[in-house]
Amino acid sequence: MAARGIGRWRVWAAGLVLLTLVAGWAVMLHQAEDSVFSRVPLLDERQYLESARDIPANGRDGLKSPERPFFMSPLYPRVLRTLGVKADPDDLVIPPKTLLPLRLFQILLWLGTLVLLRRLAGRLFAPQTGPGSVWLWLPSFLFLLYGPLAIYTMMALVEMPLVFLLTLFLYLCTGQNRVWSRVLLMGLVLGLAVLLRGSLMVLLPVGMLALCNAVGSKLIRWSAVGVFLLTVMLVLSPAVWHNSRLTGQLSPPTVNGGGLIPTDATAIGVGDGKNVVQTQSYGPEARGGASRADLVVSTDEIYYPKSMKLDMLLALTQEACDKYYPDILPTPLCLIFAMKHPYFFLHPSLLGIPRRLDLVVIR
Repeated sequence: MAARGIGRWRVWAAGLVLLTLVAGWAVMLHQAEDSVFSRVPLLDERQYLESARDIPANGRDGLKSPERPFFMSPLYPRVLRTLGVKADPDDLVIPPKTLLPLRLFQILLWLGTLVLLRRLAGRLFAPQTGPGSVWLWLPSFLFLLYGPLAIYTMMALVEMPLVFLLTLFLYLCTGQNRVWSRVLLMGLVLGLAVLLRGSLMVLLPVGMLALCNAVGSKLIRWSAVGVFLLTVMLVLSPAVWHNSRLTGQLSPPTVNGGGLIPTDATAIGVGDGKNVVQTQSYGPEARGGASRADLVVSTDEIYYPKSMKLDMLLALTQEACDKYYPDILPTPLCLIFAMKHPYFFLHPSLLGIPRRLDLVVIR
């Protein structure tokens, strides 16, 4: 009777916790939909929404814009598209209910992560604490208290899907059975996580070690490692092929679309007694769009920090070339177009000029 009473108490406690979580998320959803600030796309949100909007134009459905490599996650924009998120990133405020399907989806992932953490703690610590110990809930409780992730769940960012996939991968790694479905699922989960954040490729050795330490003969263990690696490669291969085809060289699932241009203002003008002002724009465009940095050098006083007309232009992308080429003076000092990849092309008026693949200088 005592054991039955304890079992009922656990059921009631779990139900109360679940009801509290549902009520809390209902309040947060209402506040997110009612608040203007939670519907203003910021930084990477704009890039993901823009990528989701442009998927038909870049795919087989049309050629409205040229194909380009995946500068950010190739998977997340397709998740947005699948969930029916059709937000215009150019809007200052996203209309109500537009992000609601995404938010509900990410709340489910949040709840799933909470459950996985409890099960993962049971696998790792139950032999030391006992299967019914309250300490097994500590990881879930700490996760519950982590407020920033709850905020990210309300936004069009990859953090919540990434946390869920990472937790699921670690949970699968702690299994000791030789079920091939587990091996395939490990490869699938890690591949999807890498499509969200390329740096998670560092977890590949973790999965290999987990499979090598599983129960079974050496042949079975190494076969499992091979199947795991093959599954990860198959998941990543479409994005790798897409980027490699457009860059002309073997490229990862996501490529760095930005470029760093070191500028020594002292060497350019300050040491000669000239006035120098440098400004730059930061935002999602820095990952592959028309971001810009201005450097104004003058012997006179500078009253405006940005350049109005250009004596020199260094363009790293097609978007930047098209956008800022009209600002060039009729007789510029120098035009430099950095062509790090063959998918970058010059302005139409310069197409007939011979150039190297990586750099062209026009004087």
